[in-house]
Amino acid sequence: MKRIACMWVAAAAVMVVLLQGCASSRAVEEKPVAVALEPVRRGSVFVVSHSQGVLAASDEAQISSKIAGRVEQVFVRVGDEVGVNEALLVLETDELRAYVKQAEAALDAAWANLRRLTAGASEAELAQAKAAVAQAEAAYNNAKETYERMEALYAVGAVSRQQRDQARTQYEVAGAQLDIANKQMEIVQRGAPKDAIDAVRASVAQAEAALELARLQLAQAVVRTPIKGKVSYVNARVGNLVSPGLPLAGVVNDEMLEVDFPLTERQVTRVRRGDRVQVQVPSITYTTEGEVVHVSPAADARTRVYQMRVRIGNPGYLLPGMFARLTLVEDSAVDVLIIPLAAVLREDQDAYVFTVNDNHAYERRVVLGLSDGTWIQVIEGLSEQDMVVIRGQHYLSPGVRVTVEGGNW
Repeated sequence: MKRIACMWVAAAAVMVVLLQGCASSRAVEEKPVAVALEPVRRGSVFVVSHSQGVLAASDEAQISSKIAGRVEQVFVRVGDEVGVNEALLVLETDELRAYVKQAEAALDAAWANLRRLTAGASEAELAQAKAAVAQAEAAYNNAKETYERMEALYAVGAVSRQQRDQARTQYEVAGAQLDIANKQMEIVQRGAPKDAIDAVRASVAQAEAALELARLQLAQAVVRTPIKGKVSYVNARVGNLVSPGLPLAGVVNDEMLEVDFPLTERQVTRVRRGDRVQVQVPSITYTTEGEVVHVSPAADARTRVYQMRVRIGNPGYLLPGMFARLTLVEDSAVDVLIIPLAAVLREDQDAYVFTVNDNHAYERRVVLGLSDGTWIQVIEGLSEQDMVVIRGQHYLSPGVRVTVEGGNW
């Protein structure tokens, strides 16, 4: 029994020696984890989203003729700069000028007729009417005397009834002719009736309208641009027949450019008319600010997106048709504590970072806020004097020895 006990003691001693050797070996082999640190700092975090659109000229016109005709002359070429109301081309005008002269003559005739009716009778017309009345009165008086004499003679049987009736008929006819002469005299003295004058006035107005239309068509033979800008295309050639509404030329004004951006439900609640937004043109690495000039009040029924129109100035080298990229700030945290997003580790719903003190790692639970993908807001858990591990943190656990790249902290 004593021998067995001695054997167990010896075995135990050997095990103790082996264990101490293993611990010593691990201590020799353990190396500190190399880490890099970044200070907690104050800054701002902007949560942004993006949308894409195509640049277009803010003012563009497709120009056509309002009348049919044959092209007589073209004044512009593609790329020419034109001003407002500048002539682009002209149609043949010989026939149109003839229409104007015809309308002018018709108007002169209508005015002459109106002046004649409203001026009243001339002295000659008045004298002629008075002479007619006097003649009719003389005839009437003569017929009256003859009839009275015949009536007296018929009463004593000196003339026949037929003779008396004939004298009475002549008397009645003379009376009717005298009434006509008097009424004609009244018309001459009074002038033309109102309805006749009104009819002539209407003919004057009609002739004026016809002349105005003829002159307008003559003016429309010169096709002009309603906007200033550059000529983008010319379809007209000398001798071509053109019809109303047929596009003959295009003019674009690209001093200001517009771009329509599609927005989601979340994005559209962040903008309103008059806001300033950031617009990039990636093809030429150009960034500028634009003004929101329109936000659609309802989503497209098919795509469920909203449209926002932004206007930007053209420095001279932007062209319609270029792609543009909108950067829209959806949320922000200004003048807050921030750390690199890479420093954050997560465990379930919790977030933590590692800090370093006396060359050892320490875990710090943190409450986080907004992130822009590079930096993240720290609400609780760190102060401005802290340093967080931004490289090597995935190999750390609380208490692990570390070595800080660039020096010890």
